[in-house]
Amino acid sequence: PVAPSVAAVAMGNVGSNGAANIDPDSLPDDCAILRVWFKSATNLSNALGGDLDGLADPYVLLFLTKEHDELGDQRQTTSVKKDTLDPDWTPPEMFTFVIPHDWDLTKVSLICELMDFDRVGADDSLGNSVLPLREIGYNEDQVQQTLPILHPKTNTDTQGTSSLVVDLVSKTRAFATEQHVLIEYQRWQARGWGSKRPGHFLPTDRVNRWGTLDGSFTDQEFTTVEAHACEIRENHVVEKDWHFINPVGCHDGWEYATFFGTKVWSAHRGIRCCRRRFWRRTTIDQAALDEMEADAGPPTAAADGGGAAEAREEALGSLGKMLLASNLTS
Repeated sequence: PVAPSVAAVAMGNVGSNGAANIDPDSLPDDCAILRVWFKSATNLSNALGGDLDGLADPYVLLFLTKEHDELGDQRQTTSVKKDTLDPDWTPPEMFTFVIPHDWDLTKVSLICELMDFDRVGADDSLGNSVLPLREIGYNEDQVQQTLPILHPKTNTDTQGTSSLVVDLVSKTRAFATEQHVLIEYQRWQARGWGSKRPGHFLPTDRVNRWGTLDGSFTDQEFTTVEAHACEIRENHVVEKDWHFINPVGCHDGWEYATFFGTKVWSAHRGIRCCRRRFWRRTTIDQAALDEMEADAGPPTAAADGGGAAEAREEALGSLGKMLLASNLTS
C-alpha cells in the first residue's frame, strides 16, 4: 500500500483532548463546546523555574475553574517546548472543553498555567493566564486573545503574555469537522533514516512506522492503522486529505528526540536518533456545511509580546488590561 501523498501545510495540532478524541454522540445536544488554539507565550520568568542555563522546558496546563475552584475533569496539556522562555506552538495546539447548558458562564474561567517540565522532581509553575468565559460570544467568530501571565503566588504581572485563539460554539458547529491524526516514526541507523523492522527500529522500540495519537496502536502499514483508528463518520466527506503538519523550524515536519517515549521533542536533530511527524486528514459533515457560515480558522499571525511598555499595552488589548487592573479579584 502507498503512504499518503506528501503535502506540508500549517494546521493546528490536536491537543490532549481535541475534538478528534471526543465522541459527539455521547454529549447532550444542548451543550456548548469551548475550543482553544494555544499559540505561544512570551517572556517567561526563569526566576520561577528554569534550568541552570536560565532557560526552561515550558508546557501549558489548561483547565476550567468556577470562582477559583477547578471545575470538572477536563485538565489538558500542550506538548513540551525545549530550552526557551518564548515557547511557540506553530501550528497552534487545539483543545476542546464541554460546557453543560446549566453552567453559569459569568463565574467560569479558562486557566492556562505555564509549567516548566523537570525530569527530576516536581514541575514548576511559571505563572498563569485567565480568560473569563463571559468575555466570549456564543457562535461568533474566533477571537485571538493576548493575556498577561500572572505570578503563581502573588497574582502580580510577570510581564509575560499568552497568545491563544478561542470560540464557544454549539455542538453541531463544533463537530461539523473531524480531524484524524496519525504519527509517523523513524530511527537513524548507519544506513540513514528509516522505519524497517528489522533494519532500523530496535527490538526494544515500542513503535512501528505508523501509530495513533494516544500511542495505543502501531503497525508498519499505514492502511492498517488508518482502518483501526480513522473511520470516516456517516455523512462526512473528506475536506482535506492526508498531509503532514510542518511546524515552523521543522524540515518536512520532523521532530527529533533521543528515544521514542520522551515528552520532549525538538525541531533540531543534533545527536538525536529518533524522529516523528504528524499526519492529518480533515472530514466535514455535508449537511452542517450547507448551514454554517464559512469558518476562516484561527488567525495565524503571531502576537508580538514586545519588550517596550507601549507595545505590551497594545498587545494585551482591553481584556488583558482589564484583568491586570482588577488583579483577577472580580
